[in-house]
Amino acid sequence: WNLTKARAVDGLAWYQRNVPNLPNEYSGAFSIQGDRGTNAPWGRVILTGIYMGKNRAETKAVFEAAGLFAVLGQPGRDMSYFNTIRSTLGYTYVPPAQYFKSKSTMQVNEYSAEALDLIADAIVKGNDTLLPVGDDVEWQLQVHPLGGAVSDLNTSDTAFPWRSATVFNSKLRVAWADPSHGEAPLAWLAEIAEKLAPLEDPTAYSNYIDEELGEDSGRRYFSTNLERLQAVKRKYDPKNFFRFPFSISPSCHRSHHGSHRS
Repeated sequence: WNLTKARAVDGLAWYQRNVPNLPNEYSGAFSIQGDRGTNAPWGRVILTGIYMGKNRAETKAVFEAAGLFAVLGQPGRDMSYFNTIRSTLGYTYVPPAQYFKSKSTMQVNEYSAEALDLIADAIVKGNDTLLPVGDDVEWQLQVHPLGGAVSDLNTSDTAFPWRSATVFNSKLRVAWADPSHGEAPLAWLAEIAEKLAPLEDPTAYSNYIDEELGEDSGRRYFSTNLERLQAVKRKYDPKNFFRFPFSISPSCHRSHHGSHRS
């Protein structure tokens, strides 16, 4: 769908409210992304993912029944149906070389109306501040639901603690190809992340390493499982041989040894 602030707010509100109730066969994401110049001259609201249904009609019917199209209108580009092999291969796509940075949370609670308005406003206004930098600059918010089979386990059953049926991973991301274009997107990301922080759960997704989390990274990544993971570390790697700056340390503080690249 073409990006408007109203569509971004209404779409995100619908997504976080309804996706936990979709069949377990659905896995995907909801994205709001800014203008890409000639590549996407109006920005996008995008629903992506996999529904392991029997055919294309069944896949589309899932979202029609849940009311998505009543909120956003019929999609500007129709949904595609892929078999299992093509769907899996689609996730192996490696984009061109990029510089990027992400900020993430594991949202146990729904975003408030204030947070949704802030996010949508920042994405839309990015057209004014980031588009002039170059067509290689990207900025987006992407939401991945969990729930479903993920919530069949308890918080303490594995190292990954986020097992609530309503939890979703929220990721703010900027990217650019020209190394001279990084200043503006990084400043945009820092500004919106700072404003959004009081409105988000104090969590983070460990697959998106964030050096700015500092000493609090272990708690944000692993929540109440952190102490058990530290105990395992002390038992099997007390000298912290396997490490990088944001790995679990045997002590209550994270390791500062080694190096990290992402």
